[in-house]
Amino acid sequence: MKSFIYSFMLFMIVYALSSISANAGSLFVYRNLKNESTLSFETVKKIFDASKLTWEEGKTILFIIKDIEQVDEREMIEFSGLSKMQFLNKWRIKFFSGRSMMPVQVKDDEAALKLLKENPYGIYFSFSDLGPTKEETNIKLEKYEF
Repeated sequence: MKSFIYSFMLFMIVYALSSISANAGSLFVYRNLKNESTLSFETVKKIFDASKLTWEEGKTILFIIKDIEQVDEREMIEFSGLSKMQFLNKWRIKFFSGRSMMPVQVKDDEAALKLLKENPYGIYFSFSDLGPTKEETNIKLEKYEF
C-alpha cells in the first residue's frame, strides 16, 4: 500500500511540474515585410479571435493558420481561451455575416510562407518556430509569450 501511495505521489508531482512548464507558451507570428502595421500582443489576440478583421489602412487581414486538426488545442486554449470548435465558430459568424473571410488553413509551414510572400496583408500564426530559412527575406517574425 505504501508503494502505491509513493508511486501516486510521484506521479502527481511529475504531472504538476509538466503542466507548469506547459503553461509558458509562445506564439510565432509571421507576416509580409510590406505590411508595416504595428502589432501589440492585444492586437494579435484580437486578430486570432476575429475581433480585428482589417489593418489600419482598411485592408482585410488574410489570416493563415495550420490545418485546425494539426493545431495543439491545449496551446490554443492557453493563448486565446478558445477551443478549436469555439475558434471556428467565431470565424464562421464573421464569415456568414459577410464581414470577413474564413482563416486559410494550410497543411504545412511552406504553404503558409508561400501565401505570405504573395500577400502583403497576410499573417500566419504558429505555436512553433519555423526557424530561419534563406528564402524568407520578405517575411517578418514576431514572437509573443503567453
